[in-house]
Amino acid sequence: MAFPLGFIDGWRYVGAAITGVGSGWLIDNFGWNYAFYFWVLGALDVVMLMTIIWNCGAIKGRYH
Repeated sequence: MAFPLGFIDGWRYVGAAITGVGSGWLIDNFGWNYAFYFWVLGALDVVMLMTIIWNCGAIKGRYH
């Protein structure tokens, strides 16, 4: 169980690094408005993904 949790946790840091660099680039080149749109679109993406997987249950198989 430690590997999957560590793998997911590692992607959190990768996402934070990409967001920091991407936001900085957008702010430097296009201004704060585009960075705000970038953050809002990211939040809407997460909302869409969460609504898709909200009611997904465990797949019955060998361990259930």
